[in-house]
Amino acid sequence: MESVSIMNMTFGSALNECIKHNVCICRKEDLEHIITAQVPANIEENIIPKMTSLNDNVKEILLATCKKIKYHNQLLKINLKTGEAVQYMPTSEDLFANDWCTVASYIYEDIIKLFGTK
Repeated sequence: MESVSIMNMTFGSALNECIKHNVCICRKEDLEHIITAQVPANIEENIIPKMTSLNDNVKEILLATCKKIKYHNQLLKINLKTGEAVQYMPTSEDLFANDWCTVASYIYEDIIKLFGTK
């Protein structure tokens, strides 16, 4: 990665300056998790049956009703040890922290050292 990490941001700055521009963020005290915005997407009727992230019941309901899914305005928290991605809702500790940073060269190198291929 070529860009330089931006360090010591507030959550508001990290959200406005980074997440909205498709740049991952993390807390310096928690390099195990990165936060990113899910890319907005319109999933049309022909794709729904092929989706592995939905169960058959919800696929049936979607195809019988609205015939689409529209993803937007979702934040994901991804665990770099397990690969698990969950909806991210900031805690009050996250909101008031000043240790947010972008996952660019400096932080990226630290993350790879900690969680890279073994």
